[in-house]
Amino acid sequence: MNKTILIVDDFEIIVELLEDELKEYYKCICGYTANDIIKYGNQVDLIISDYGIFYVNENGQKDFVWSTEYLKHISTPKILITGATPNDGFNNLMEDKLHVDVVLFKPINIDELLSHIKKLIEDTNG
Repeated sequence: MNKTILIVDDFEIIVELLEDELKEYYKCICGYTANDIIKYGNQVDLIISDYGIFYVNENGQKDFVWSTEYLKHISTPKILITGATPNDGFNNLMEDKLHVDVVLFKPINIDELLSHIKKLIEDTNG
C-alpha cells in the first residue's frame, strides 16, 4: 500500500465512493478542484480525475474548466473519468483524451478501474 492515488472530482460522493473502493490497496488523496491537481499531481503515483471540474482562483471564485488543461502538464499516469459524450459539441474530449492514459465513462466499473490502475502503476513505477 505504498502507492498513492489522487482522486479528483467536484462531486464529493464520487470521491468518497472511489476512495472506499481503493483505500484497501492504495493510499488515497482526495481532491475536488483543479487546484488539487496542481498541488498534488507530481507527488502521487497515479491521478484519477473527472473531466469537468472547478478551478478556484485567487479571489475565491470557481471557474469551470476541463481537467486536461492541468493534467497535460503532469507526467504522472492519469485516468480520466467522465459522463461527457465525445461529440456533444460542448467539450474537446476527442483531443483532450490524448493527454491522459485511460478514459473511462461513468458509471465506473470498479473492476475495470482497478485493472487499469494496476497496469499503469506497474508499467510506470515498477
